[in-house]
Amino acid sequence: MRLLRANRFSGVPLLRDLDRCYWLNDVDLALIRDRRRDVNRLGFAVQLATVRLLGVFVPDVLEVPWAIVESVAQQLAIADPSIVKGYRARPKAVYEHQWKIVEAYHYRLWDMDTLAEARVFITARAWTSGRSTAR
Repeated sequence: MRLLRANRFSGVPLLRDLDRCYWLNDVDLALIRDRRRDVNRLGFAVQLATVRLLGVFVPDVLEVPWAIVESVAQQLAIADPSIVKGYRARPKAVYEHQWKIVEAYHYRLWDMDTLAEARVFITARAWTSGRSTAR
């Protein structure tokens, strides 16, 4: 089963994917601890972990597979992962958290210049890699 489809989840991640993409390191945990309530810490952490895998923020953390939410909650010692349902109560906080993640990890938002750079890079890689997509 594929995990991703069009920047959305389409299945349950494998355990190795949970360990690889959703493990929170010390830098992550320090940033997460700045949130005041468990619901905000969990929502923030789920967004952080998800943007690492998808490359985009999901519009709603409730779209994230439950195994991911549980994995992140366990790392944060949050006993009831279902509190993530309350994360949408303050939409402004969700956007503020996204901007904080972008700022803290120096992520770049895609604009036309970034897209053009990526297109040039991918085209160059395709011509120099020697790998063919034809089967």
